[in-house]
Amino acid sequence: MNELQIRFVSAITLIFASTLGYLYLSEFSFNIILSFVWLLMLHELFRHMNSLGKTVTGILWISCLLFFAISGHMISTEIPAFLYILYFIGLLYSLLQVFFFPHSKNLFMIFLLLLFFILFGSLNLIFLIGLISKNKLIIAYILFVIAHDMGGYFFGKKYGTKKLSPIISPGKTLEGLVGSILFGVLVSIIYTAINDLQYIPLLLFSLAIVFISLLGDLIFSKLKRILNLKDFSKLIPGHGGLLDRLDSWIVSAPLTAYFLTYVTL
Repeated sequence: MNELQIRFVSAITLIFASTLGYLYLSEFSFNIILSFVWLLMLHELFRHMNSLGKTVTGILWISCLLFFAISGHMISTEIPAFLYILYFIGLLYSLLQVFFFPHSKNLFMIFLLLLFFILFGSLNLIFLIGLISKNKLIIAYILFVIAHDMGGYFFGKKYGTKKLSPIISPGKTLEGLVGSILFGVLVSIIYTAINDLQYIPLLLFSLAIVFISLLGDLIFSKLKRILNLKDFSKLIPGHGGLLDRLDSWIVSAPLTAYFLTYVTL
């Protein structure tokens, strides 16, 4: 099979397995699997940061596990607003690093930023999964991220010539971004018609998700470029590691959870 076929089969397999797990596993079993995925993502990040040293790495692992231990309480109540403030600061820093200072190599700062995105993004993903049957916006979010991936990949492969960030991610093109936007708009139109929602707010939400998903792709790619990595691991055929596959999800999930919690669409 060629690369496209391998990517497609892997993606379909993951979607099918995730859907079956959500529908048929108990909540406890499903959360155990999510916890394992979370640990694997952290492992993919830490395994490439030998420069931290064993002491610093150990302290960070303990901190992550403590965060995980208290995250259940936050999910069951309300995720604190100050964490969203840190999240939006992180997005701004990512924007600067990707588009304004692509040559900079602030390895430790970018590592800490991505560690925060993994922790906070995973927390918000679990929060959203728990509400998926109760809120139509969550299904829209899932479709928008898929639209970003599909539109960006297919338009980029077929028409891509103008690089968005050639230093960080040569594969990301302006044409791919246009494809992501067009797919997002199409999903907005169809989803609005099916669910009788207001079109303009949903359209703006889709554009925000597409852009934040792109930003997530690029900031994780920047760390890989600094470390001279192609992928974080080889776990998923055609996609790389979990972080290579879930980067846009964990960076965009808090935005959706923020809208659900603090904004009325």
